[in-house]
Amino acid sequence: MKNRLHFIDYSKSIGIYLVVLGHTVLSSMFHNFIYAFHMPLFFAISGILFSVNKGATFKSFFLKRFKQLIVPYFILNIITYLFWLFIGRKFGSDIALNIPIYKPLLGILYGNGIDNYLQHCTSLWFIPCLFIVENIYFIFSSQKKLILIASFVLLGFADYYFALPRLPWGINIAFTAIIFYIIGNTFKNYIIKYETSLNSNALIFGTSLIVLFFLSKINGNVDMDNRMYSNYLLFILSGISGIIMILSCSKILEGIFSGSKLLVFISNGTIVILAFHAIAGSIIRGVTLFIFHIPITIYDNKIINSALYSILSIVILMPLMYVLERYFPQMIGKNKLQVKS
Repeated sequence: MKNRLHFIDYSKSIGIYLVVLGHTVLSSMFHNFIYAFHMPLFFAISGILFSVNKGATFKSFFLKRFKQLIVPYFILNIITYLFWLFIGRKFGSDIALNIPIYKPLLGILYGNGIDNYLQHCTSLWFIPCLFIVENIYFIFSSQKKLILIASFVLLGFADYYFALPRLPWGINIAFTAIIFYIIGNTFKNYIIKYETSLNSNALIFGTSLIVLFFLSKINGNVDMDNRMYSNYLLFILSGISGIIMILSCSKILEGIFSGSKLLVFISNGTIVILAFHAIAGSIIRGVTLFIFHIPITIYDNKIINSALYSILSIVILMPLMYVLERYFPQMIGKNKLQVKS
């Protein structure tokens, strides 16, 4: 772990926690704040981590990322679909929705989380969208970055403004997501090598936090999965502010605590948390209601309860994260060599 980028581990861990927290029932203020940047953050982190071997062809890159992203996407979808088919659809709001059992199967191929197509695990829309983003960027990465960013801002805005039909695998979202990906990749060397005092990082963190708070308050409700950006420019600026906020916070944490095995473990398990946190949440709510006889509304619009609920959801998944990484790494896009190293 000597050369590991611990600030990336902090960023991924904070980001996935916010994904889980964002899927609880929150007040509009907290919901809008989290949704303003938590998915842009993951696209930016992916951009920071983007690298290819010199001389790599598009075919080799495509096949490598297909194995690392799309194969796990289908496996995780099948597992979560079976849980939904036999258990999930028989409880809660799913009963009233009365979704045909074939629709989520079509949704797996469609790769969009809209209109209940991925009702069994809406969060998985991110994986094929990231796959599209990375392959687009591989093709155009040699172009000037400012021109690329400007081009995709225009393309993403046009897609949003004219409400173009939703294309498979989140292609529409990719037009916007790639903006954050390019920014992450463009500034990766600066971000990685950037060293400054705790006070400077704290100043950057505080400033970006304030900017993000006001931007999210002005822009209101947004949701990348549903292609809801409100004011498109404000969404881009909110996303960038949130990315700076989390990266500076992570640099602070890295400077104080360095890294830890637990942190690396959570960072490596983000795809597992992404796929199964809703199931973990169902277990928590079931125990709350049927064993402790406490209404599950205890988690609604109560930020402290929701925060603890989100932590517990991740803790519950830790044994599964260990088993998949240790014994079935291909299911989460890794190989045995990576797990042992």
